[in-house]
Amino acid sequence: MARTSTNGAAEEANLAALSEQMGTLREDLAELANTVRGIGKAKSAEFSARARNSGAETAEYMAAQAKVAQDRANDFVATRPGAALGIAAGAGFLIGYLTSRR
Repeated sequence: MARTSTNGAAEEANLAALSEQMGTLREDLAELANTVRGIGKAKSAEFSARARNSGAETAEYMAAQAKVAQDRANDFVATRPGAALGIAAGAGFLIGYLTSRR
């Protein structure tokens, strides 16, 4: 009988130690989750700023390209007004033909 009570006390001690370790593990996992959440928020802010900057750079590039195209069109009209008028009339007729209801 003495052996049974010794085993029971040892099991209770092991159970208490296991319970304490489980509590520590829960705390560690909660701390780890908070750390991962913080890293995720920081990376999200970084990617958001990077995307915002990239979008602004793309808009500036497209505006510059549009300005170049407009300047080229203006130069073409100034140097060849007859051809420009013919192209505009042809485009107008084509658009009218495509959008007419038949």
